[in-house]
Amino acid sequence: MKSRLTEAFDYIKNSVENQKIYEYLDLIEGTKKNINIPVIASINCASPDLWTDFAEKIQNAGADAIELNISNLPSNIEKSSSDYEKIYFDIISNVFQKVNIPLSLKMNQFSAGLSNLIRKIDYTKKVKSFVLFNRFYSPDIDIENFKINYSNVFSSDKDYTIPLRWVALLSGKLQAELISSTGIHNAESLIKQILAGANAVQIVSVIYEKNPKYINVILDGLKNWMQSHNMKSLKDFKGKMNYSSIKNPSDFERIQFMKYYGGII
Repeated sequence: MKSRLTEAFDYIKNSVENQKIYEYLDLIEGTKKNINIPVIASINCASPDLWTDFAEKIQNAGADAIELNISNLPSNIEKSSSDYEKIYFDIISNVFQKVNIPLSLKMNQFSAGLSNLIRKIDYTKKVKSFVLFNRFYSPDIDIENFKINYSNVFSSDKDYTIPLRWVALLSGKLQAELISSTGIHNAESLIKQILAGANAVQIVSVIYEKNPKYINVILDGLKNWMQSHNMKSLKDFKGKMNYSSIKNPSDFERIQFMKYYGGII
């Protein structure tokens, strides 16, 4: 009986997953037919063997590029940092061999040598951009019912400082482009990411919380700021405040609050 129940569960699970995949592929095809800008499809797979198959399907559906959203939480106490880094290289290499459209890597900041890891991936020349960073599902605890809940589904408008630091540190040091993601809710945080060196930004949570038309509000804010500072294009200020361009670059590396609480800054 247990075996039959397991088989039934697997059948239902696979059917649901396949249905969702085909719905996603239909979305890509339909979107490609109705808009005049590139379509970048994002994928996240639970097992290594699914990445290449799904990537090929996405390419065949008409996507112009693929974002590999590798949610790699280093939670296994038996694995080293190099074990987790290998996951990135294996997935990128396998997908790169199967598709001929550009690849982007969306990754997290949990690495013992994050800058070095990104540079090593950049050296492979297999990804065209790095998206910094993906957001994990955040567990919480219900202290009355002793259950695990979810928390912080949407990013906060203060979270933009997480990608800001790393974009500023890496800007100008890689062949691949840098894309900021997480916490960009308004024109001000958008402008800061570009000043730090971002080639593009991803805006998601605030669109869910408001509506897609809010993108126009953000873009209007960007245009107004550019006009007030006599900026004619993004190139005029992109990277103007990155690690290599500012007077005190160590500000981007500081992790202590001592100067702040000591009244020095």
